[in-house]
Amino acid sequence: MKKYLIVLCLIALFISGCLRIETGDDPIHTVLRPPSPVPAKESTELPQAETEEEAVQPETTEPDAKITISAVGDIIGSTENYQSVKTGDVYEFSGQFRELREMFLSHDLTIANLVSPIAGADYGYSGYPRYNAPRELVQAIADIGIDALSTANRYAFDLGARAVNSNLNNIQEIGLRAFGTAANQEQADQPLILDVGGIKVGLASYTSLLNQPLGNVSYAVSMADPQTIEQDITKLRSQGAEIISVNMYWGDEYADHPNAEQTELMDLLERLGVDIVLGSHPHVIQPLVVKTIEFEGRQKTMVQAYSLGNFYSAFLMGRTKTGLMLAIDVAREAGLTSITDVRHKLVYNHQVERGDGQIDYRLIDLDTVEERRNDVLYNEMKSERDRAEEILRSLDE
Repeated sequence: MKKYLIVLCLIALFISGCLRIETGDDPIHTVLRPPSPVPAKESTELPQAETEEEAVQPETTEPDAKITISAVGDIIGSTENYQSVKTGDVYEFSGQFRELREMFLSHDLTIANLVSPIAGADYGYSGYPRYNAPRELVQAIADIGIDALSTANRYAFDLGARAVNSNLNNIQEIGLRAFGTAANQEQADQPLILDVGGIKVGLASYTSLLNQPLGNVSYAVSMADPQTIEQDITKLRSQGAEIISVNMYWGDEYADHPNAEQTELMDLLERLGVDIVLGSHPHVIQPLVVKTIEFEGRQKTMVQAYSLGNFYSAFLMGRTKTGLMLAIDVAREAGLTSITDVRHKLVYNHQVERGDGQIDYRLIDLDTVEERRNDVLYNEMKSERDRAEEILRSLDE
């Protein structure tokens, strides 16, 4: 009987213990049976890490238009130049510019200063002091990608008003735009604005020197009169020009630095908010200044090239063989058009006697000078490169 009671007690203890384990609060079964998954709470908020990443990444916008404007200095077709490329009645200049073709064709607008008009064979080809070069010269520079020619300079009126008109017609027939001279008053009053890649570029050109008086055709050549300049710049801007580039024929020949007249006119152009000033006539490179100016309540970049030097000529002096080429990036963003970058190259007029009494003229990029160590002019080119770079920086602010 006692054994029976003991067995009953043990059975009762076993049953009560099992109930306690299955229904009690002690979580020992969690190691045997994983708990049921709890549904994740839905949330409309981004994880904190993503929110912070978005906060530090600024929103970027692409400019709605961007272009590159390039410029070179004086193109002077002397007698020596065109005689060196003459075969019969044909003048073949293209080989003298060939090395630069790829460089210019990559730009959207290239501007040069045409010192020697191309009035035509009827006026007789001639060099200094009354220039008139074969039209093939301008055809050759058009073929390498030059688009627009400044024509206001001291030689522009040497052959008279009819020659001014003939020069403009020949340039236009070749496919280039000319500015700085005019065939009539109506043409002189109409500013030149080019649509370049969706950006309206206004061009103007002035000379402070002229060999012959204009008489009753004052419209024929744009003179560097401050009042006229101000009126023209105002008109360009009122007619929609977003970027204004002005060619100035000024300064002292062979001077490395600007004179008082140049600095006074540059100050005027700065006050008028001109974006690019391209100087010529000294025949040598003068300082290049890229500065921030304030105009109409906003700051913008202005390029001041006091003299680009000679691009193409028969000048023999070492300093006159080196010219400056500018590449200026322009962009429009949020309705504002401005200069975003300025680069430069030095172009050298390589001249070598070829044994027939003529000189072989060829334009080269001085960035390639170290590749030309076997060239007879290597030392001269290297020296000119270093000298020109020093002059360019001499007015750095």
